[in-house]
Amino acid sequence: MTQSVQLIVETVRGVRRVEFVPRRMWNAGWAGRDQQAVRRHIEELARLGVPAPETVPAVFPVATHLLLNAAEVQVVEPNTSAEVEYVLLVTPGRCGSPWAPTTPTGRSKPTR
Repeated sequence: MTQSVQLIVETVRGVRRVEFVPRRMWNAGWAGRDQQAVRRHIEELARLGVPAPETVPAVFPVATHLLLNAAEVQVVEPNTSAEVEYVLLVTPGRCGSPWAPTTPTGRSKPTR
């Protein structure tokens, strides 16, 4: 189930629309700069029954259909917090190399 994601990429050369079709996707979980905050988050999740990761950060594959580019995200309970994951898109043939990264950034806020 591969879906395309429509992006607006802003660079020093200008703004352009890009269609990206993810083929593989990985997540780097518990990868925060503030390791004390990461530890507190792991402990918080453990109190909710979520097992602690074996290693920090934890890198694992995720399904590509989970990639979402939207202004709002539906949540199923009021205790959900907003979280943005940074994405590194690797596409063929950019910048004179076979694979070149693009890093879109985003902001989110919980919507209820």
